[in-house]
Amino acid sequence: MQSTNPRKAPMPAAEPTHRSLPAPGKGRPEGADEPALSHLRALCAAVQAGTALRARVAERPGDCGGPVLRVVNPGAGHLAEEIGCRAGGGGHRFTWSWGDDLGPARDVPAAVRAIERVLAADAM
Repeated sequence: MQSTNPRKAPMPAAEPTHRSLPAPGKGRPEGADEPALSHLRALCAAVQAGTALRARVAERPGDCGGPVLRVVNPGAGHLAEEIGCRAGGGGHRFTWSWGDDLGPARDVPAAVRAIERVLAADAM
């Protein structure tokens, strides 16, 4: 009679769903939209400097649409959002993860206020 070990082998670490993008001048993904990356980095800096939210510019895996700003409310980890940036309407525009327009990329303060409002723990 052979004894079986009730413990399972450890599961390998899950592949990350997003990969952080390198800082400017440190390399970039092939075909990345530099103006969009620049706008997302500016938004990231403003979110980190002016709110309690955590933010980082990341690349979606595969062909899922390019770079995004991943923003998380550390006080309520289930509250997170991915902000995109695309050319259109006379310049670049920030977009919500569901595709709706967040506003012009040139108006970073308004975008920060909108993100903070959406990710507020008391908004639930």
